[in-house]
Amino acid sequence: MPSTFTPNLNLELQATGEDINFWGQNLNNNVFTLLDGILGGAINISLSNTDIALTTDQCSNNIIQFTGTLTANVTVSFPQIGRNFFIINGCTGAFTLTLQTTYSGSNTIVIPQGVPAFVVTFGVGLRSAPNVFGAPSSTPGNIAVFGDSTGKSLADEGIPAPVIASQSVAEAGVSNTTYMSPLRTAQQVTARLASSGQAQAGTDNSALMTPLRTAQAIQAQASSYPSSSTDPNNLNQPIGATVAVQGILNRNTPCNVYLSPSDATAYQISPGGAMLVGTWLARGKIGTSTMMVQRVS
Repeated sequence: MPSTFTPNLNLELQATGEDINFWGQNLNNNVFTLLDGILGGAINISLSNTDIALTTDQCSNNIIQFTGTLTANVTVSFPQIGRNFFIINGCTGAFTLTLQTTYSGSNTIVIPQGVPAFVVTFGVGLRSAPNVFGAPSSTPGNIAVFGDSTGKSLADEGIPAPVIASQSVAEAGVSNTTYMSPLRTAQQVTARLASSGQAQAGTDNSALMTPLRTAQAIQAQASSYPSSSTDPNNLNQPIGATVAVQGILNRNTPCNVYLSPSDATAYQISPGGAMLVGTWLARGKIGTSTMMVQRVS
């Protein structure tokens, strides 16, 4: 009875009583030597612009590195076997390297240039494990493997893995193609904290405030409207200040407050002299023709 061969690794299965005096030689050549290549062998295959189908001998290697300058998109087809391969796309050129099996309905995987991939073939198709190291140019410390809610890796099937933003990109806050880590988030927040000058000026609408900066802002705003001013023409009364005005309105009615043009001791709600800064509300009558008003903003 002649020898048979395994379907995936093409290892020789010698029949009982066959290969007398050659059984050991065949075992070495057609089993152990093949296993050595399958587990540790490496081969370089040059590509250019032509699709290729890998041979059984080429697939008897564990590591397959594709090289050459691509002048067109190239598809490489694996035999319909179950195997694990470590693939390296060492090609150059502005074109893609796509893997599939010879099965007519096989899925495809695009391997980015410069990126190693662990590829598993299973006859009718193939799959790639995520590249946990990232491309050779990746920033040290980046984690290239992310999963969605179903557990599927975003780097499956040749999809480029997300990359963590660099510190400068995180601080700028303008990239929509990178991801944030807890460290990068903290760095962005720190970069956006208001300075003492920004807090005191009160004009920046993009910086973040801390308790200290808030206290500094309140102090600065309070000191900018001195309640102890002796200027009879002061128009900036502090928020919360109350004054008596000539005129009558219902309680809590918004109003404008003006300096009296004829009396340096009086204010009025009818237009006359210069108008005081801020929003004022009527707070109650104190005479037949006067009432209290309070600045609320």
